[in-house]
Amino acid sequence: MSRIIIFLIIGVFVSCDKSSITQGDSIGNGIILPQITKYPAWSPNGKYIAYYHTGISNIDDNGLYIIDPSVEGLYIIEADGSNNRMLIAGDCEFPSWSPESDWIVFTQNRMLYKFQLSTDSLLNLIDFTSCSHPAWNPLKSTIAFESNKESTLWDLWVTDTSGITNENLFGSSTSTNDRGWRKPSWYPDGINIVHVRYQPGTAFGQLYVFNTENHNTSRLISNQNNDSEPSISKDGERIAFTSKLDGKGDTKVILCNLNDMDAPYFEVGVGDYPSWSPDGKFIAYTKHSWSIENRSNGHIWVYNVEDDSEYQLTFYSE
Repeated sequence: MSRIIIFLIIGVFVSCDKSSITQGDSIGNGIILPQITKYPAWSPNGKYIAYYHTGISNIDDNGLYIIDPSVEGLYIIEADGSNNRMLIAGDCEFPSWSPESDWIVFTQNRMLYKFQLSTDSLLNLIDFTSCSHPAWNPLKSTIAFESNKESTLWDLWVTDTSGITNENLFGSSTSTNDRGWRKPSWYPDGINIVHVRYQPGTAFGQLYVFNTENHNTSRLISNQNNDSEPSISKDGERIAFTSKLDGKGDTKVILCNLNDMDAPYFEVGVGDYPSWSPDGKFIAYTKHSWSIENRSNGHIWVYNVEDDSEYQLTFYSE
């Protein structure tokens, strides 16, 4: 049964002061930099970007991660970098916005929650602890998510926004790979879901489309890469996703035209978790490479699709 929980949320502001740690600072010495801020999600009204902060507040010169539990949580920030504030503390991952930009659905401890910005109320939608990657339907009162509740495989599910009715879209996954069918992202029509299916016996993901009305499926992209994290533009004409060439090296954010899938793909940069702005002009993503010894690594950046420029959105807290 769904439960309404009212929290007293104390806003924790994360400084975007760039004076002491700039995007040009290099650590060096072969230090591996993690993802600090991740899972950006652009609100449909274009005002905010929600994201998850891992709680890593800094990295010292010896490469040790400085963890601050009070920093970990779900945040929103305006697209210009202003008004950055925490909404909820803890491991609040995979945020996704309601069509009216007044609710955010996310996972915490692998359970599904939604948070209302105007009242600070929190609703536990799904209380079985096997949920991930929720995606709010842009037109209907449903939320897609992945779960391995009924087997060791991950399947795609849909719940209503009250959390009362839950449906496994596939009945059970036919994939022989233990990672199953995952990471749903809605088309603007509110009917089709692009998602990741893993090739049997491998960890290589491929992008497919599932029609929730007639249950037809089709493969969207055919290659030998490991593709993941799909995000469809609001006009339904372009897709951003992540890819590893032959499953090796850094993950890269890729942009392509859905109306011409044979055209060359455009590489945005190294990173993860692309999210379109509602006007289709920008993509927020986590810039990250295991080989870049730079303190800008692992933070959210905003890429301008029109002029090929970008800027850093989140920084280390001080």
